[in-house]
Amino acid sequence: MIIVLGENLVGIVNGLADAGNVDLVTLVRFGLGFLLGFGLWWIYFDYIGRLEPDSHNRWKFITWSYLHLPLVIGITMMGAMIQHAIAPQIGEADGHSVEAGVRWLLAGGFALFYLACAGLEYTLEETETLIPARTIVPLRIGTAGVALLLPLLPVSLSWMVLGLILLHVVHAVLGVQAWVKSGNVGRTDVH
Repeated sequence: MIIVLGENLVGIVNGLADAGNVDLVTLVRFGLGFLLGFGLWWIYFDYIGRLEPDSHNRWKFITWSYLHLPLVIGITMMGAMIQHAIAPQIGEADGHSVEAGVRWLLAGGFALFYLACAGLEYTLEETETLIPARTIVPLRIGTAGVALLLPLLPVSLSWMVLGLILLHVVHAVLGVQAWVKSGNVGRTDVH
């Protein structure tokens, strides 16, 4: 998991290298790409990566194992496409064909990541989660749905990436609020 998330950051840096002319717009795209990749780390490790699957239920453990495949596929799709979002290429025929593919693959990878996270929430030990699965799973599924609507909007690729980042922020804020309410603030023995 860490390697695939790290490859996402490599894609972001490669996008900056492919840009050729580094101007303010390219640096803003780089920053947006970095935030999008960082959001993947935050969401996975804050909600799922630090917890164990339900050890008393064999099917939950097996499901937990197999749900990491679509999770990794989603992260990989995003890592490959974020490079193109930082240094966009012009399509051959209509000038927008490459960007349309990048938009759909980026949003699709994002949605797949959140759908896999939704499934993984049900496999975790319920006593260890800060937010119950019945609360967070509908939000994850809704986030995936909204992400799949973003490529349809008549906005630039950079604005779409910003929309995906804002969807990350919703989950991050919810996680921070749950952590503060849990009484774990200031404790060094708890994540």
